[in-house]
Amino acid sequence: MLTDRPPIELLRPHVFRGDAVLAVFLAFGTVTFAVTYALSWTVDTRRLTSPYLFLSETIDYAPSSCVGSFLLSPACALMALVVLLRKEQLAYVSPPLRLWWLGPVGALGGHGVASFQVHNAPLVHFTFAGVFFGALTLYVMASVRHERAHAVPVRSELCATIRFVSAILAPLLVLAAAAVAPFIAAAVAAGEQVDLDDSSDAAAGPRIARYIALLATIEITVYLNFAAHFASLHPELRALQISFKVTRLGAMPPVGDGSLDEPFINFVAAQA
Repeated sequence: MLTDRPPIELLRPHVFRGDAVLAVFLAFGTVTFAVTYALSWTVDTRRLTSPYLFLSETIDYAPSSCVGSFLLSPACALMALVVLLRKEQLAYVSPPLRLWWLGPVGALGGHGVASFQVHNAPLVHFTFAGVFFGALTLYVMASVRHERAHAVPVRSELCATIRFVSAILAPLLVLAAAAVAPFIAAAVAAGEQVDLDDSSDAAAGPRIARYIALLATIEITVYLNFAAHFASLHPELRALQISFKVTRLGAMPPVGDGSLDEPFINFVAAQA
């Protein structure tokens, strides 16, 4: 019977900087829509034309839908990780950020948008889109309010200002998008035609075309506003190191002697 604690072999730890995770996340998001817009304007099955310039339209049909699913899903996972890192970082200098979970919820919404294309499952797609924009809007507002309320020290006043502006713009843009919908409904009631399954110029009347183009512009602006908020975290996350350590137990101890309390995997986010 073993009485001594078994030896623990520490494998080489992996250390990452927080700003590197942020950079990869932003790169995935940027490359995704750069490629899908290019494909949708050129070789896509259904060519993207004005006014249908929505983000969702660019990932609706293959091959751009394949790119969207392949790149947006890891981007959303990395976004959730960035939110978690920022939460842990804020815990060093302030009370816990209570609404941090809105970030991962928004990331889940983005993953759903990439997985369920409009032409395949429109209701599911738009539900996930609502979760993505709604949850991230609330997260951005809550995060900035937390920073201001607790006088969280910042490494860049400019980046802090960008986050503050993004928190103001986020709800205003969402309200602006909601305000456009009645005008589209009024144009439809007046007899103008609109075919959301046809992205040609002739698929919408002149009034509806203007409103749809405005709505698409607002959607893209909201996305860029979110991107600016997260990009402004670069100076803050540059001071954060992520240590991922894996340990392996030696001889197996008897059950109940406390030796198995040692972690097999240890994830540590440390403030520099």
